[in-house]
Amino acid sequence: MRHHTSNSQFLIVRNLFAALALLTLGACQTGYSIPKSTVDTSAGLPADAEAVGLAIVETLKGKDPSETLRVRVASGASGLAMSKKPDYNNFTLRDHSLIHHGIREKIPDTVIAAGVLKLESSNMKRTSIIYDAEYNFTADDIVISSLTSATLFAVKPEAVMYLVPYNSINRSQDLAFISYDKLLTLVRSNQLSPATVPKGIRDYLVFVFLKDRISPSSELTIKIASSPTDQWGYKDSASYMDFEGWRVGILQGSFDATNSGLYIKATFKPGSELESGGGQRLVGVFTAAGVPR
Repeated sequence: MRHHTSNSQFLIVRNLFAALALLTLGACQTGYSIPKSTVDTSAGLPADAEAVGLAIVETLKGKDPSETLRVRVASGASGLAMSKKPDYNNFTLRDHSLIHHGIREKIPDTVIAAGVLKLESSNMKRTSIIYDAEYNFTADDIVISSLTSATLFAVKPEAVMYLVPYNSINRSQDLAFISYDKLLTLVRSNQLSPATVPKGIRDYLVFVFLKDRISPSSELTIKIASSPTDQWGYKDSASYMDFEGWRVGILQGSFDATNSGLYIKATFKPGSELESGGGQRLVGVFTAAGVPR
């Protein structure tokens, strides 16, 4: 299976979009230029397309889909996956949107299916995979003869905030060589709830996790400010961690978290790889105690 990451995948995404546009002759959605679906799924996904989608997820996990599904990938259909890709073993398929499903022109025994798979991990990470597959049927199973996929990076990532007492985490030791999942567990085990935030000025660490995978050149910025509506605020003490595209911002500060006039804001600037482009946009606004606005 050719699953691409980094710069090479953006070319693959564009090529997939171009091919799908020819198949669907549909208008495009915002963010990425994904053609609108031509498939009627009011009665559910076609059984073969559903099985192929599940098989792609198994392949992303490095597994042989024929071990659990009546789908196999032909030896000539898959190249070596990029070595630097996320570990998808903790992910499950949450949604499968078909863009195209039909018989390949002039090859009546071959079906083309294309769509977007939305995956989510048990620790709230999310990502989307666009794919294009060709396959046919045998007496026993579905055989995928061609398969290409690429990551669709988020253009509107969702942010989650946690407020932690400064001394509860040793940044130089606890955060060294840590994973996204372990960091989330550590932060959650030390977080203050809005009901337990003490009055008065205290030293805090503010953690903002992006649930959605963003592109390498996209930017997350977190700030503390007195206004919830604009993009301005103090950000000089912020630092960032990148876990294969799942970004985390850490802001150090001394403030009264019970102050109703203080806000933590997360802004996002799409990377140059994304067609949506544009400047910074707010993707999360929280009270200083961590209540979403």
